[in-house]
Amino acid sequence: MARAVPMVRVEVEETVVRPTPARAAPRADAPVGDPAPGDPVARDPAPGDPAGRRRHVGRWLVGAVALALGLVGAQATLDARDRALDARLARVAGAAERLDAAPVPAWRTDGVAATAIGQRLVAGGLAVGVLTMADGSRDVAAYDLADGRRRWLVRIDGPDALRARTDAPRATASCALVPVAAGAPQVACVTTDQVATRWDGMLYVTRQARHGHLVVLDAATGRRVVDRETAPTPALAVLPGLVVLAQAGGDGRTHVVAEDLTTGAVRWRFVSPDRADVAMAEPLLRLFRVGDEVVLVDGSGTPTVLTADGAARRPTTGPLLGWSQDATGRVWLVTGAAVGSGDASARTVVVRPGLPDLALPGRGAAPTVDDASLPGLVVSSDRAGTLGTDATTGAARWRSPVQAEPIGSLVLGGRVVLGTADGVAALDGRDGSTAWVARTDDGAVVSALASDGRRVLAVEQGDAGTALVALRASDGGVEWRAALPPGDLRVLDRRLVVVGAGSATRVAP
Repeated sequence: MARAVPMVRVEVEETVVRPTPARAAPRADAPVGDPAPGDPVARDPAPGDPAGRRRHVGRWLVGAVALALGLVGAQATLDARDRALDARLARVAGAAERLDAAPVPAWRTDGVAATAIGQRLVAGGLAVGVLTMADGSRDVAAYDLADGRRRWLVRIDGPDALRARTDAPRATASCALVPVAAGAPQVACVTTDQVATRWDGMLYVTRQARHGHLVVLDAATGRRVVDRETAPTPALAVLPGLVVLAQAGGDGRTHVVAEDLTTGAVRWRFVSPDRADVAMAEPLLRLFRVGDEVVLVDGSGTPTVLTADGAARRPTTGPLLGWSQDATGRVWLVTGAAVGSGDASARTVVVRPGLPDLALPGRGAAPTVDDASLPGLVVSSDRAGTLGTDATTGAARWRSPVQAEPIGSLVLGGRVVLGTADGVAALDGRDGSTAWVARTDDGAVVSALASDGRRVLAVEQGDAGTALVALRASDGGVEWRAALPPGDLRVLDRRLVVVGAGSATRVAP
């Protein structure tokens, strides 16, 4: 990014006038500028005086060099400050790259590339995903988020005539990061031979899964590290040395198995005590890694936390209204008395790595960006407003009348930023008071919030289209506005990518 050359301010010292001895008045016929008697003689060099010319040029050279050194030093100081700022912002969980000006489209990709990028798995600056090709074969592909180009492609399943005639390419395949202590990142991908079709939010199975295939790939090169058969399920989470797989059984319960990542040896099994709604079991089947534990979300309506050795603990009961994983790795599980009952009956359990679960009233506002300025605070909302809760004791700290929309939150500079029905509001994390409110244009709604660590980035949707609006975190003032293509805005490896129907577009400064 080009930087402006700093302006150099020359400060003139104040001249102190001291009394001097009286001297004779100049002669009336003396030329203007001649020294008075007794004054030192300081004239420009006479024409043709080589020594005088050298002194004159030397003074100019010294001044020019001093000015250049001053500019270089000032620029070096600015560069050092920018590098320090970039390093600090890079440590803000979930933050995008710096956007000091309105972004523009940097690249766009369509088709299978957009499908892979839309799966949200990022390893070493590459978006990795499973693709189903026209002949029913399956590949794992990696696309560079810097330029949108494909870096490698690995075939993992051969052609399948039945799968080629369906429209559910991602229903039976998924990938997850492998926790490694050092070295290049790795990804684990699992596929099954199940064939299914989604329709009206439901999954209709044409061929039940009988076989599973697990590969572990070097994320930088696509080199195979592990390639073996596994349990036939697309739901997985990877713990150190373990792959945890879950599938809906014919008995209506969820069956979970933990296998040695390399050998496939079974370490433990778990069967859910509650039966799942068969129609909803597959669409709701999810596994989330939280530290060394796994959160199971299935069609039974009872989320379950499984420890690293397979022991189950149930943080809450009741139909599941929603779930999300925040920027720091915590999982927020929202349940209620009945699906569709609204936030009045909602309750949230926050599953935290290495800490006890935390119960909150209302719907939790999981932060998508967190700069760690409010480490002891979690926020939830209900029909009465927004509640700040002490994360250590579970006691309420404050309540605000601001009504929050269920689009998550941002934690920036000691404030909690929320989407509202008519804009964006920032609350002081100490007492819940409203720091500022930024309202959208008439008829527009804020559908998502993001941040580059310095500004609030609000996705505004209205009759005129979709726009990304940058608000100053200090007072909510608008810095710039940029048009966005239709789709969901995501922060992938600090890059802003809009994933739409069949396309992915990166927007960059």
